[in-house]
Amino acid sequence: MVVWIASYPRSGNTLVRMLLRHGFGLSTYSVFDDPLLEREGSATTVGHLPLPDDLDGLAGRRELYLVRTHRLEAAASPHPPVYVVRDGRDALVSCAHYQLRYGRIRLVRALLERCPRPIRDAAFRRALARLVRDVRFGGWSRNVATWHERRGPTVTVRYEDMLRAPLQALRTACAEIGITLSGPSNDLPSFQSL
Repeated sequence: MVVWIASYPRSGNTLVRMLLRHGFGLSTYSVFDDPLLEREGSATTVGHLPLPDDLDGLAGRRELYLVRTHRLEAAASPHPPVYVVRDGRDALVSCAHYQLRYGRIRLVRALLERCPRPIRDAAFRRALARLVRDVRFGGWSRNVATWHERRGPTVTVRYEDMLRAPLQALRTACAEIGITLSGPSNDLPSFQSL
């Protein structure tokens, strides 16, 4: 059985994966390669494992496969999602910071870190403006709308609710689509340590 952990980027998808790992002892997967998790050595902390098969093969199995995605086309699949939503303004600001920190152009990133604050702020504003116009993953509004307009069962968990009561918010959301999360299996690390 495949269940999506879906969201617009930087909306709390990784937080959900970490809660599933540390709070309930569950591993998660991703439709993306997630090379950054491997490079930084955080795959274990996140609970990330490589997909053992294609989605069709996993769908026919009895085991639960919680699979991360931001892709809109996944909303058309029959697999139920736990959709993570975060205030779009916060998600886009987080995305801009993330791109500046982990962007593909290492030389530019290294130079920016040494620049005075006004130059870093200007780079941040440019990154944010690009993201507002960016249509990958549909943009924030379309991503949220697409996942909520799908035909199959969809449950939404708010990022802000997970900050207040992380395990309860996730347990309640999963129960709405028939997934019982038992536990918690471990003491949950603080948000800061995660």
